[in-house]
Amino acid sequence: MASFSSLTTLIQIADLYFDDGNIVVFVDRDLEATAVFRLHKSILASQSAVFADLFSLPAPSKDTVESNEMYDGVPVVRMHDNAKDIEGLFRALYCPSSILFKRRHPDTPLKVKGLLALTTKYQVDRLRETIISQVRADWPSSIFEWDVLEEEAGQLQDEILQEALQNGLEPWQSRAADDYLPEPASAIRLAYEASIPEIIPAAFYQLSRTEPSQDYDRWRALSNDDPFHEAHCDWIDGARTARWSMLVQEDLLSLARGKEKLQRFAEEIHRSMLPVVTCCRMGCLDVWKDVPQPVRKDLLRDLKEFCSETRYPGKGMCGACRQEINRRAKRLRGDLWGRLGEFFGEE
Repeated sequence: MASFSSLTTLIQIADLYFDDGNIVVFVDRDLEATAVFRLHKSILASQSAVFADLFSLPAPSKDTVESNEMYDGVPVVRMHDNAKDIEGLFRALYCPSSILFKRRHPDTPLKVKGLLALTTKYQVDRLRETIISQVRADWPSSIFEWDVLEEEAGQLQDEILQEALQNGLEPWQSRAADDYLPEPASAIRLAYEASIPEIIPAAFYQLSRTEPSQDYDRWRALSNDDPFHEAHCDWIDGARTARWSMLVQEDLLSLARGKEKLQRFAEEIHRSMLPVVTCCRMGCLDVWKDVPQPVRKDLLRDLKEFCSETRYPGKGMCGACRQEINRRAKRLRGDLWGRLGEFFGEE
């Protein structure tokens, strides 16, 4: 039987150490500690093609030292992955409910990154799809879902402010809606690393309307150091942040190109929406000239204003022109959503 180094502390993971398990897994936490799992080959093999192949191999000869490595009377397999991620993988295989994450939580991409990498490495396909489906659900895949998310964000901000008032707190002492909404930079990194392209358009659009100064970690640090700082006040008022430091050069290039294309799209909107209804009075054109035009900062929001039959383009314009602008705004808004993937995609 192979011996274990006395310099390494073996730590049994209590809820993943089964007395009737027939395989022990060692995973080094660091140079001084090793996590020990006692599991069931059948459970691992039933959910992982890699484990199934591993356990179907003939037993090595007795002359092989590794084949004689035993712990608590059970054969040992050593894995060289991140101990925390492996523990998460085993826990998910035994208790699927452990991978249910809070809806739209900004930390979800960070929590699932390592676990998703292992599901790919060990071909745990069903678990991988379960996790990815949760990530996808956090980001809109249609203009309708985008509007729902925007409405929920606004309602959340109102609820937080009302809660602060009811508890006698100042706004800067309250929570921030940003803590309950998906964060774009980590989502973009996860999308590329774990092949989840469906979330890229919405995540990049959210990033495009977030300034580099609106940094996720910096703004949260200000809540403790300087709660009256202008940036912190903006955050409490509903401004969104991003983990800018997580982005790589290719992400920043995609963002810059996308913002440039959004600007071009915005410049075309005024021309595309000029009233051309045959019954139009010339005065409608004069009214249109004074209407604030959509800007690149948040085109989806600005175009939505033009979709309203009552708010835009304002008094003095005939009903036919107003309806025509509403119709064109809806079409342009749908076109814009459909092209976000093109705008922020790699060239």
